Amino acid sequence: MPIGALGGLLKALWSSAVQASSRALTAHLRDCFCDFQRDYANYAFYCAQAHRDFKEALHAGDQMAARACYGRLVTAVEDGLAPMCVDHAQMV
Repeated sequence: MPIGALGGLLKALWSSAVQASSRALTAHLRDCFCDFQRDYANYAFYCAQAHRDFKEALHAGDQMAARACYGRLVTAVEDGLAPMCVDHAQMV
């Protein structure tokens, strides 16, 4: 977890009994969720583009382009979602 994110979370959780702020905690969580949603939308868009390119290359009969597009699609699926989820889970 990044130090800045951890510090914000700890301040929100353990500021004091009098100054405890659920607003700060919910604001931090909201920021994390918004960042994840943005990154996931970009990931989904990239995968959709790679899938479209792969299908177009297949329909055109271009085997070299289809293999390249397939490789791009597999890499996006394998390397994109899991690290993104881990990165954002560490922020919370």
